[in-house]
Amino acid sequence: MSPLASIIGFLVLTVSNAGVFPALAAMTPLRIGEARAHHPIALQVSAGMAGGAAISALIGLLIIHSGLVVVGPTLLGLGLPVMAASATLDRLAPVVA
Repeated sequence: MSPLASIIGFLVLTVSNAGVFPALAAMTPLRIGEARAHHPIALQVSAGMAGGAAISALIGLLIIHSGLVVVGPTLLGLGLPVMAASATLDRLAPVVA
């Protein structure tokens, strides 16, 4: 795979995943109520920052040791739990509009 194709693929992945966290945080007041949403949103932001830094570092280490071949399976491995958590959240705390 050429470096240009890798860069384009990475940009497409980045843009497609960019809205997940803001969407989940924006829906929190709808799930638990406006009055109680401040602390959970603060926890979401701090966990997102810490997790984003740690996961990015781990993926970087995997790429250094194994090459770019690990990017696809790693993103799939990260995406499946996010989808499962979202489905569970929808079932346990549906959005009340």
